[in-house]
Formats: sequence, structure tokens, C-alpha cells
Amino acid sequence: MLLNDLRLRHVIWILPIGLAAWIILNWRPESTALPGPISYTPSSDLASGIPLPMANRSRPTVPSVFATNYPASTRLKDELKYARQMGKLKPENEELIVRVINAMGAQYNMPPSVLWCLLFQESRLDHLRGISDDSGARGIGQFSSFSFYEVNHNLDRYYSGSLKAWIELLGRDVRPVSAEAKRLDDPSSYFYIPTAVISSATYFNNRYHHLGRLLSRNRIPYDPQLLWLHAALAYNKGSRSVLALWKETHRHKRRVSGKLFTDRKIFLGAVASPDLLGRALQRIWTPSRAESYAKEASRHLAIINECSISGDKP
Repeated sequence: MLLNDLRLRHVIWILPIGLAAWIILNWRPESTALPGPISYTPSSDLASGIPLPMANRSRPTVPSVFATNYPASTRLKDELKYARQMGKLKPENEELIVRVINAMGAQYNMPPSVLWCLLFQESRLDHLRGISDDSGARGIGQFSSFSFYEVNHNLDRYYSGSLKAWIELLGRDVRPVSAEAKRLDDPSSYFYIPTAVISSATYFNNRYHHLGRLLSRNRIPYDPQLLWLHAALAYNKGSRSVLALWKETHRHKRRVSGKLFTDRKIFLGAVASPDLLGRALQRIWTPSRAESYAKEASRHLAIINECSISGDKP
């Protein structure tokens, strides 16, 4: 092994500097190639947000509530079919998006269906959405300045394995990521499909782990699977919106608040209540903006639930 390393160094040393630099920056081992579909296996190491005792960790894995074939509802399947027929979603782009989603599901132990449905709700899988808009949300995950800042400067803040996942799937650290519209094949561009999906998945995963930390710190029980739906709300309106909803529920419906993070029906009902969610968001924004955001978040989460959960009803 040492002899091979010395030979490789000798070869690189005698190459012209420009060619050597090109090899170093562009070489990618076979192991970094994006894999095909991988099944999601929900972790059984957490129950209600509290680590299980070692003696209980051998119990069977809890069946996933998330669909393996998605979108789960007939209505959204028809919408996807229509997008394909109208040429709004090219087969090669859709295939690449699904491959990267499955790869990120394996990296982050994230249900691929909820990530696919989140991106579908954000942009209808249009990776070029907002490309001409200099100020609005951009791309497949509708990234804003806050999202770009987090993946560029706080990548490992909430989950220590993020950078490792990026390097394994992209071959190197491609940051800083930006809404670069002139070079769509540049891995540092958010309009480059693999980078866009990986960036969006990371931001989503960060919301999941951030919420998990906050809930565990306050000893609030939660269902690790249901927490992905809370993270979807946080992806759209920030983690503080989820906490504001809990505080408002705890204030007015104390018995219900104890199940907000363990009962999907109660959580979806709280989000679907414009008065409850609107009052919660007024803790963050002005009343008029809170009302608008509450309606948007309610629609957003209802569609993600319909799309990603097995069966149309909670």
C-alpha cells in the first residue's frame, strides 16, 4: 500500500501542475456513485424522544407509517401523471431526483416518501423554479437566504454526519452552494439536481434533529416517525413555529398538548385549525402575516400528509 502511494505521488509530481490539479479535483472513487433505490428502515432506538434502555433495544422495528409507493393518494398520482404528460417533469430528471432522494433516505434514515412529497409540494419537482427571480425562493426545495446560509456555514450544527454524506454522494465538498443560474451543471449550483436534493434533504434533516433536541431537553415525549411531519412544518415556517403551536395548544387545550407530538390526528387537527395555528404564529409575526402563514402552512402539511402516509386518512 505504501509503495503504491509513493508511486502515485511520483506520477502526480511529474505531471504538469494544471493537469494534476484537474485530476485531484475531479477524481471520484466508484463508491461515491449515487446508489439506486434503498428501502427506508425506521430506527427503533428512540421511543417518544427518550433513548430506550439497552435491554429493550432488541425489540422488533416499529412498522413505518410512511408509504413505500408515493404519492400515496390517487389525486396526487393523477397530478404527477399529468405533469409527465405535459412535459413539465422530464423522465431523466425525475429518475435522478428519485435516485438522490433514496440515497439521502439511506444516509439520514429519512423516509424517502416524506422527502419526495415535501419537494413535490414546494416546487412540483421543478428544479429550475424561481431561476429568474433574484429575491424569491429558488429551486426544487424553494431555498431562501436562510437555507443557503445554513448549508454553507452551519452544515453539521444539528447533525454531525451531514458533511460526510455530501462527500460520499457528491465526491467532494461543493460548498458554497448558491442559486447559480449560468452554470446549471456546476455542482455548486442549487439548480444542479443532485446538489439541490442533497441540500434540501439536509435542511429538512436539520429541522428534524433540531426539534428532537428541543423536545428531549424539555422532556416532551414525541414519536420519532411523526416528528418528520413536524419537521415538514418547520421546513416551511421554521422550528419556532412548531414550538409556538405547542405553547398555544398547551395554553388553551392542555390535555391535547400532551399528544401533539405523539398523535398524528391531533397534530394535523391543530395545524388545520386556522384560529389555533394563527394565534400560535402571532407569537412570531404580525396578526395579518400570521393569518396568511397559517393558511399556507395548513395546506402545505395536509398535502404532505396525504402524499406520504399509507392510506388517505390519519
